[in-house]
Amino acid sequence: MAGTWVFNLFFAFFGFALVFVSSFAQNSFFTSVYRGFFASIFFFLIAYFFRWMVYFILLEPQSNADKHDDSDVELDSETNENLRENEHVYQAPEALSDDEAKLASQYIKELLNEKD
Repeated sequence: MAGTWVFNLFFAFFGFALVFVSSFAQNSFFTSVYRGFFASIFFFLIAYFFRWMVYFILLEPQSNADKHDDSDVELDSETNENLRENEHVYQAPEALSDDEAKLASQYIKELLNEKD
């Protein structure tokens, strides 16, 4: 995570001091401490949230090759053959010609218009 928890403590202390000083003029000492305590918890959590966001913003995304680096994994010959046989499953279908697309759309319209 970006930064350290000490940053959170400094930010919490800043929140405590800010609320305590602004509250002390109108309230008693213990009320001001009470409000400052809860403000410090709030400021600590806010600092933690912002540190967490900065961590994910600065995190470098891994490419798919880095995520699934299986170069050190040895597969047996049967598994390799099965993988080669199933490669055709992942190929994208070829586009239809205009005439084929018209015929397919007419067929679908006929199927949708048929009533059981």
